[in-house]
Amino acid sequence: MPLHMQIIIWHYYQRESESVIKRMLNQCQPLVKWQDFESSLYVINQIPFDEYSVVPSEVEYLGMGLMRPGSTKESANSYPRKLVSQVSSAGVVAFVAMTGWRRGEYGFSLNRVNIIQNRDKLDGYAFPNRYLINWVVPKTHGNSEVDREISFYSYSILYRINQIHGSASESPCLFKTKGSVKKYMDSGQCIRRALCDPWESFVRNYRGFKDLDALDNWKIISAKIENSKECLSEEDSTIYSNLLRLRSSDEWDNYQIDPNLIEARARARSELTAVLFSSYGRNDRRKKDWLKKYRDGELREDWTKLLDEKLPGNAKEWISGLSDKECVVPSVAKKVNSYILSGVSYPNPHALRHI
Repeated sequence: MPLHMQIIIWHYYQRESESVIKRMLNQCQPLVKWQDFESSLYVINQIPFDEYSVVPSEVEYLGMGLMRPGSTKESANSYPRKLVSQVSSAGVVAFVAMTGWRRGEYGFSLNRVNIIQNRDKLDGYAFPNRYLINWVVPKTHGNSEVDREISFYSYSILYRINQIHGSASESPCLFKTKGSVKKYMDSGQCIRRALCDPWESFVRNYRGFKDLDALDNWKIISAKIENSKECLSEEDSTIYSNLLRLRSSDEWDNYQIDPNLIEARARARSELTAVLFSSYGRNDRRKKDWLKKYRDGELREDWTKLLDEKLPGNAKEWISGLSDKECVVPSVAKKVNSYILSGVSYPNPHALRHI
């Protein structure tokens, strides 16, 4: 099916008006009649679904890279909510990567997207519409609203994320909001959190990293087989059998390793705790009074170790002299976080802007 027809059908199923669909059909070369379009829809509607939608099992959730909830009482961290959150955040990552805008420029609603006819004869054959977002660009245009064009693929992501959140007509479509919409004009913090949300799953489940993990296991178990007269443990035997299902022994022995991938895995995993810690917002229950607890030696062990390693001596001395009131001041927490993220690679809009 031609690309332009795929786009027209997509718009049709999003309940676009008949007049707009007919206008798009009239742009086709050769012209597509409404009756022929309806015939195509009829054929599509006869195609059965390959699978019924079912609630995933715990094994399937884990296979998707989702971490087991810490408590069954924490409904916000349940598997279904985590899955929805990860899908939404992945969409935000894709949209931010495709646009490359500054992080504070994503607070628009879906109503701010104007869909107009693509009057370029050649380009309009493949993409019958143009998609213009009318929104503020504070750094270059102050509070003036300007039109910026996005692709059809970017628009389709916006539309689906908006459907996930069920955003109101004037609410931001890329993230959920609470309270006044005006305070989300600057979308910086919401976008930053959305970009960090899938990071842990990526670091733990990226195919390239997992292939290196498997190769490490192969080398360890192969060395045991060569150097030990004893039988492998049941666990090692299971791992060994699974590895041979993936590749033959010759393929494992001749596996080509990219040194850059090895370095990326080591760095991403060693810096993961710092990225996760800094990504939790100040209203997150996990970080309640975290600076005060660190000052008093009551912070959880892994975070205490992180801060001990990242903070210079003068910063630790400064923290020890903070009052309870000063420990909850946002600017103070921001300063400490800057130490934690110093030299750390992590996903952020500025990095995507320069790719």
